[in-house]
Amino acid sequence: MNQNRDADNRYSARGFPGLKETYSALREVLHEQGVNIAAITNEWALHIKKALAPDGADTDFETLCDHGCNPLGLAASVFAAEFYPMAILKLRAGFGMSRQRAGHSRNLRQAADILKKTVTAERIVGGLWLKLMRRHESLPEPPSAMIRDLENYAKMFEFVELFSRGAGIKSNHDLPRFIVTGYVHLATGRWHDKEVSALLQGGGTEIYDETAHRVWRNRNFSRLNRHYCTFLELLFEVGEIVGASRMAVPPNADESV
Repeated sequence: MNQNRDADNRYSARGFPGLKETYSALREVLHEQGVNIAAITNEWALHIKKALAPDGADTDFETLCDHGCNPLGLAASVFAAEFYPMAILKLRAGFGMSRQRAGHSRNLRQAADILKKTVTAERIVGGLWLKLMRRHESLPEPPSAMIRDLENYAKMFEFVELFSRGAGIKSNHDLPRFIVTGYVHLATGRWHDKEVSALLQGGGTEIYDETAHRVWRNRNFSRLNRHYCTFLELLFEVGEIVGASRMAVPPNADESV
């Protein structure tokens, strides 16, 4: 269905070696268990498209597919855009707001620094500690392991912060808009602002038309693409690989996406 070879050539410079083979192996294993992954993904893409019907965006979905988008890849981008706000809420519930995350990270690193300053002859102490642990299970991890764990937990909080600030994400709308916009451009070689804005409008109360989307794209897309282009390329390849296996769907299955 992908009619735009320029998009394929632009993408192919950065592939994901082994992904196709991994999917083929997974498909064979599931097939042996009576599971047709091609049929399942095809049905899921159709479900996503039907969910757009109340707002009339299902026709825009079809138009984009006619111009080169893979139905599965496009459905995945729409789903990711819808899921992102919920994921952010869960993330904030688990890791706290920005100021809290910074405080947690700072406290964890301070604890790690205290251990680093108070533990001397690390190699000797660490080796002795491990020997003692074999005899006394109640002993905690050696200081080196504690330091590593504290720093890793600090990195978890810092990663959440970098994920939004590192690319200059200014609102919860930025990444969802980027995902759909970027996938469509990668798959078709064109922006399709009218159709993309319709997919992004969804059931929201804010008016988000072609003009509003073009303004957002001109202001934000290049900046976000520097940080998240690999995600788009992965999404594109997964859609192409899985989409190519649609021929495995039985003839009587519903493939009308």
